[in-house]
Amino acid sequence: MSLRSNLRYSLRILRKAPAFAAVVIAIAGAAPASGQRIQGQVIDSISGVPVGRGFILLLDATGRELIRDLTTPDGRFSLAALGAGTYRLRSERIGYRAWESTDLELTARQTYRLNPLVNALPRRLASIMITGESECEDRKSADTGLLWEEARKALIAASWSAEQEMYVHRVHRHRRDLNTSRDEVLSEEITVLSVQTELPFVSLDPLELAERGYVVGDENDGWTWWGPDANVFLDPSFHRTHCFWAVRGEDDRTGLIGLAFEPVPDREVPDVEGTLWLDEETGELRTVEFRYVEIPMRVSEDHLGGWATFLPMPSGAWILDRWQLLIPNISWRGRRRPRIAGYRDTGGRVLEVHTLEGNRVYEAPGLVTVRGTVFDSVQNGPPVGDVVSVVGTEYRATVDRAGRFEMRVLLEGPQDLTTTRLDWLGYPSGRVHLDLAPADTLNVRLDIPSLEILHHNLCPRSPPTSNLVVHGEVRTPEGRGVANAKVTARWGLGVERKSETDETGEYVLCDLPRDAPITIDVDHRFVVHDPIEIRFVGRDVVIGGASDGTSYYVPDRIVRIGLEVRPERREDY
Repeated sequence: MSLRSNLRYSLRILRKAPAFAAVVIAIAGAAPASGQRIQGQVIDSISGVPVGRGFILLLDATGRELIRDLTTPDGRFSLAALGAGTYRLRSERIGYRAWESTDLELTARQTYRLNPLVNALPRRLASIMITGESECEDRKSADTGLLWEEARKALIAASWSAEQEMYVHRVHRHRRDLNTSRDEVLSEEITVLSVQTELPFVSLDPLELAERGYVVGDENDGWTWWGPDANVFLDPSFHRTHCFWAVRGEDDRTGLIGLAFEPVPDREVPDVEGTLWLDEETGELRTVEFRYVEIPMRVSEDHLGGWATFLPMPSGAWILDRWQLLIPNISWRGRRRPRIAGYRDTGGRVLEVHTLEGNRVYEAPGLVTVRGTVFDSVQNGPPVGDVVSVVGTEYRATVDRAGRFEMRVLLEGPQDLTTTRLDWLGYPSGRVHLDLAPADTLNVRLDIPSLEILHHNLCPRSPPTSNLVVHGEVRTPEGRGVANAKVTARWGLGVERKSETDETGEYVLCDLPRDAPITIDVDHRFVVHDPIEIRFVGRDVVIGGASDGTSYYVPDRIVRIGLEVRPERREDY
């Protein structure tokens, strides 16, 4: 008998077996105006203690699921039936056998009160005997069925919880490009956002994955790498195309027992293999890890894949709190066969979880607290509403009326802190250097210097006058700075100022007039830029030409203008 058949058989036996004892408290009484309801409390059959953190299901007479909801922490539930008729009640919770009632006959506007008595699993997962490395040829295993049943409960809970949008997640996401040995970060992007649903691996339809595989594409259009989400693991097509067997955790997996999976023999599409790791004591699903196999471009499969960890919430809902995916950057340049030119590492972590009412129910361990004050010497006071941020990330906080700010970050090592004002003014030394360690609390002070100091810092050879400083970054449409570009400002009868961008694309034009239109152009061998004209109206700079009259704020004598170029080769070179 195949594992899939074995699992279906096990579940069918649970449904048809005589129901465990249940205490019927009352069948009577007027129900609320909403109609028929089934209420009660789930109780441990041995200890008599209420059992929370689980699901209660309302089924029709054929066993089809109609409603699924979480019990309260003390095991209470209240389900509204769709009308008078025959129903069943089912309880599912990790560490306990599934319980199902006999038929319940509900009449109009009736409240049916029922306390299910549920039985804990007869043995801990730690007692499971590991008998072989693979069950692909003979997948009959009661232990495998038991492991899958416990993993299935958590997978269903995670999928259901995401669909309900019960919580607001504050999430840290990263995307890194690594070199071929994976010991150097070539580029990194960190974003922080709040979402109500967070599923790290977005998958195709399970049937399509079973047919086409998990890596789709070709050398012309590139490849898309899909990861299995909870719905994929739960779909019958995954069990039809994969083998399962039990494995014991070792080293950093000590205390865990795994349900390993791999493609069935002779399956030739790109696929995944891996393990669902469960806690031996509690039966809770902790981690899912997978690796890609049968990759179409025939590059090394080492390290390619991903993982995700699961976390139960106090309500009984489950979330995926950490995840990572490593895929290759493939290059065909000058080669008949593809090679790995580097790696793309994407991942994330849930920083905080709040209820929809704003109550925090979870915070990731090890967050760093960065708090402090900001003083603006230009305004001679706090820059109220200004934003303090960690450079290169989306961690940020707003300055309040007292000049204070605070943020909680998931970062380690050397980091720079700046404000939008300092960033906008282009003050190079306007950053505070921090060295972060997990769970640190750091107090810092940011001072925005006077215009005279800012002017001297940008144009040390030009004494402060009523003339202007224009500076900014020459960048591509993708946001990359262009080094060694010549930036020229012209006005009047042939008067001009020139600057050359540094390695980050920054330029500075000093001693420009306030009372004359100025044309700014960029000259570089591999880019094209349409000249723009700027003129000054009070404290605003009006940019014409290619920028179509966009207005920028001018803090007195310093103006920052970003110049976007097109990566095209010039005809005169």
